[in-house]
Amino acid sequence: MAPAAEKVQRPDTQAPFAIQDVPPDYDPHFNGLGVRWVRLSGAAGAVWDADEPTPGTFEWQRLDSIIGGYSRRGMNMLVTVLSFNRWDRGLPPGANAAVPLPVDLPHNMDAYKSYLRALVLRYPAVRYWQIENEPDGNGWKDTPERFAILVKESYLTIKQANPEARVVLAGAALPEGFYRFYLPMLAALSGMKDAPDSRYFDVADIHWSGQFGGNYRMHTPTAGRLAEFLPDLAVKLSASGYDNMPVWITEMSNYDGLPAPEPLGNGDTYVFLRHSELKHAAEVIKSNIFPPAHGVSKVFWVRLDEWPNYCGPGGNCYWDNTGLINNPQNDGQRHKKLAYYAYKLMVEKLAEADWRSIETVWESDDCFVYKLNRNNRPVWAAWNDNVQEKQITITGIPSHQVTITEAIPGVDSGKDVVSYHAAFSKRNIPVKGGAVSFVLKERPVYVEVKN
Repeated sequence: MAPAAEKVQRPDTQAPFAIQDVPPDYDPHFNGLGVRWVRLSGAAGAVWDADEPTPGTFEWQRLDSIIGGYSRRGMNMLVTVLSFNRWDRGLPPGANAAVPLPVDLPHNMDAYKSYLRALVLRYPAVRYWQIENEPDGNGWKDTPERFAILVKESYLTIKQANPEARVVLAGAALPEGFYRFYLPMLAALSGMKDAPDSRYFDVADIHWSGQFGGNYRMHTPTAGRLAEFLPDLAVKLSASGYDNMPVWITEMSNYDGLPAPEPLGNGDTYVFLRHSELKHAAEVIKSNIFPPAHGVSKVFWVRLDEWPNYCGPGGNCYWDNTGLINNPQNDGQRHKKLAYYAYKLMVEKLAEADWRSIETVWESDDCFVYKLNRNNRPVWAAWNDNVQEKQITITGIPSHQVTITEAIPGVDSGKDVVSYHAAFSKRNIPVKGGAVSFVLKERPVYVEVKN
């Protein structure tokens, strides 16, 4: 059988916008969203156990359908590879082979590399491959040093099959996990170099969420500042021979509603606060602009649809509530949230901007202003994290007037949006002496010059 997707050229914009854990069947809601990047992971990704259920027998129908569906629509794909296989461990076949188990280094590396080579050769449309997920978390039960072996052998196999492919390092679940697991892994990888300038991954990856009370800036309310972690990450990567390494966030999330309390593993429980759709939509916007302003190249939001019953039927955990579209399997309703409309407008306003030159105009007093250039014209994104309103001033405006557009529809829920184009409040403000002052409230805004 021929590969599901031929090697094609597809738009690869600088924009950071991407979606993580997309459904196996292409969702037509992507058509209106404008996003051009997706991450195929878990049951939608490459799973050795599912793709080679018996030694030497490949079953590609599942991936042919998934990868082919997204490729035909011109999507850039990052595919995560899970290296577990039951027969490699001497275990009987499982009822659901697409569900990963905690793994260690494959027992038969030659068999694993044979699968990986066949996988990459079959899907030349996939330009980015990722080996495993969150090894500093619960998914990897082996040592950092043995994970380094998996990284190197996988990298060499992928490059042999497709020299143009890129390898993304598995994402760190936590900042703490990077220091505990990735630093010894990087040290081991440095000791395995075939040459002084050898590298065994092309992109670094971290995960960031509001799962434990954090937000786009803080991993928790008291620890893990993204703006401090990213420079230190770059230093540590450079010290291991990976200077100027692109960094992606392939899992970025926050929630709306009221998830059930989350056990922390130490006997404590985290109790969530209720988040409105407005707060959720605002986090989506901030999470896609703040990290790139601090050096992140891609941000994959979790996810398009809410995860249905992620923690089991009726569980209503954090991950049931992060999607841009309400899932009827959770509560019987299906509607686009405010976050969906906010994401769509964000893509329209900023996808064609020059993200390499994003400029931090203001990061103080919990107010944030960033400037980008789109088609040689400036556009600013601004927001206020304070409870109270704040007045800000933007200077250096090459126009007599600006249009300020609220980035989130002016209703309480996405189900109340009647017309997308009429959903966002706009106002024109005159520019005086190259400057404009205005009040920032709870909705982020875009500021654009008028002719």
